[in-house]
Amino acid sequence: LDELEIKYFRDLKKVEDVLSKLGGNVVVSAELAILNCFEKPWEFLGGKKIPLPIGNCVGGGKHYRGKSTDIQEFLVYSKAESFFDANFANKRVYGRMKKKLGNKVNDECALVTGKSNLEVLEILSRECEKESLELGFDIKIGLDMAANSLFDRIRYRYSNFSETVKKKILSREKQIEFVNWLIEEYDLIYVEDPLEERDFDGFSEIEGMVVGDDLICTNLERLKKSKGLKGVIVKPNQVGGLIESKKVVDYAKSKGIKCVISHRSGETMDYGISDLGVGWEVGMIKCGITGKERNVKLE
Repeated sequence: LDELEIKYFRDLKKVEDVLSKLGGNVVVSAELAILNCFEKPWEFLGGKKIPLPIGNCVGGGKHYRGKSTDIQEFLVYSKAESFFDANFANKRVYGRMKKKLGNKVNDECALVTGKSNLEVLEILSRECEKESLELGFDIKIGLDMAANSLFDRIRYRYSNFSETVKKKILSREKQIEFVNWLIEEYDLIYVEDPLEERDFDGFSEIEGMVVGDDLICTNLERLKKSKGLKGVIVKPNQVGGLIESKKVVDYAKSKGIKCVISHRSGETMDYGISDLGVGWEVGMIKCGITGKERNVKLE
């Protein structure tokens, strides 16, 4: 690596060729370390537009072992004119929800509750509306349903569906109907992985901004296979390096698909995805709302 000269983004391919056998985490770590050698990494990447944050406010599913919601992430997205205002608003909503739900958190510092999916949506909807009125701009709700964790190879199983109906089993068709109802009922701005990762056709039947994470895995060929997708999660270490990740970003933009640069559940103090988000001029960054590993990416 000492002999490699990095002048342009494409030169990172030299790093990937040397380190590829060691795995995606090693490759991406080395590439981000190289970016940090530049005074303004985002300019090296070719951009300067700051994405708006979408933050995990309430969490459950596979991200928490105790009693929680079936839905993995209840997200908030503030439609402010600046990143500062949007981040401030997200934290305000988080503070409101903390008063309603208590202090228990998961590994992403999202609040955890034993309340049902629909109960949380009702509470979050009210608190977003109150904060929107106070701040003067809309604060919307998004969901990461992580439907793989709900799917049993045939149907979708919920164990904490609503206050009155705890267990609920939905067919594929009923899951699509339920998700579309959620979008309309709660004016959802974002729905990630509403169906299991093999159901490419089903994603085209979801209304609104349907986003693929497990469906795509930052893989260009899977993205090309997708139908009706409005957004895609970009996680550089999923695909083995920044070169391939950038191909996904470029293709998505060419097709009018929004890119969401994203953290991982188990995070470090590295803020590389923030530089990538600005440099690649993606529309949104998903990196939590609070907690030291999340704040470092937002500051």
